[in-house]
Amino acid sequence: MTTFRHPRPGDELDWLAVDVHGHVGVFSTGGQGPVPRAVLDNLGKVEAAVRRVASLPVVGEVVDQPAGLGNFSFWIEPARRGIYGFDWGPVSDGSFAQLTTPANPITIDAVVDPEVRDAALLVRLPIAFEEARNLYVDALGVPLVD
Repeated sequence: MTTFRHPRPGDELDWLAVDVHGHVGVFSTGGQGPVPRAVLDNLGKVEAAVRRVASLPVVGEVVDQPAGLGNFSFWIEPARRGIYGFDWGPVSDGSFAQLTTPANPITIDAVVDPEVRDAALLVRLPIAFEEARNLYVDALGVPLVD
């Protein structure tokens, strides 16, 4: 099993990635999930880009989203902009769970904000977001903070 450490345990750290089809995803660590080395090496750039996601144009609605209590807008708003949403911790098996699925997923080429595009391209994952209900650490296939 791959081991990793969170660079700021207990603090939320969010990052972007691109899948094998060029689709974009946003990942929330819940203060303890894995962080790709490329994110840590470009942390200021990545954090600024994640904040800019809300300024992207809306391209559709959300196909899947969490139900129940809680504020899930952090994942819903990117999904309205074509970005898949993942969170570490809603299931106890040590994986990122897909919380939101966009009706109209965008590819990295369609991201109009160059800062968001550049930050997402730092992490290319060898999986397809539309098939990934739970992403385990070993499936990420990128160097993590160790």
